[in-house]
Amino acid sequence: KRVVVLGATGSIGESTLKVARDIPDRLEIVGLAAKSNAKKLAARANLARPEAVCLVDEDKLGQLCANLEYKPKIFTGEDGLDEIACLASAEMVLVAVVGTGGDGSCCTVRKSGFCLPCGGTTVTESTHPCACGKLPQPAELPPCAEMPSAPPVARYFT
Repeated sequence: KRVVVLGATGSIGESTLKVARDIPDRLEIVGLAAKSNAKKLAARANLARPEAVCLVDEDKLGQLCANLEYKPKIFTGEDGLDEIACLASAEMVLVAVVGTGGDGSCCTVRKSGFCLPCGGTTVTESTHPCACGKLPQPAELPPCAEMPSAPPVARYFT
């Protein structure tokens, strides 16, 4: 699976990167995003080498760029978070952020008309009401069979 990790500098993001390093034939990190820890995001990006990174805190962009050892596509701000969450090369978006910080990005993926299946121990926006209120409730969406396939969003609450 090609994965975008929102919340890459937290414990779940760190664990995801460790798993990806252990099974590179089955898991590839294509995008990493963090709210404000530019140095840690750069360090993790330098190891995983994703095609794109996103730092929500635009004031720390200089720190991010100064610490990157390669040239990924860089997104910033809340709009950047939405863009990286919809990265065309991704097969899955892991939302591993504190509280409801990633809800807007989950909504952006759903707004693009994709089905986000729920499974295992994950909770996705396809089966639960949209916390940010930007989307129709699940009952108002067409059945999954009528929606194109896209990266599922795995939502882990911390």
